[in-house]
Amino acid sequence: MQTEHPNFFDYNVYWPRKGSRLADGEEKNGKTPVYKDLDALRKATGHEMHGEVRDAQPEDVGLGTVTFRVADAKNPTKCSP
Repeated sequence: MQTEHPNFFDYNVYWPRKGSRLADGEEKNGKTPVYKDLDALRKATGHEMHGEVRDAQPEDVGLGTVTFRVADAKNPTKCSP
C-alpha cells in the first residue's frame, strides 16, 4: 500500500464486520493482499500505528443527508438531496 501522504493512514478507527477484511493491499505479481486485522496491516505497510479496531460502531457518528448545489444543474439555485 503505497501512499504519498502516510499520515492519512493513521489514527483511524475501524468497525469491521465479523469475518470481513479490514483492508486490501496493493496488487503485486497478480495477487492482492488482504489484511484481516490491524497488526497484519501495520506489519506489512507501516501504516495505522495509532489506529484502532472497536467492537461496535456508535449509533450516531454525526453523519446524515448532505444537501449541496451542482453548478451545471438545470437550476443551480435549487438544492439537490
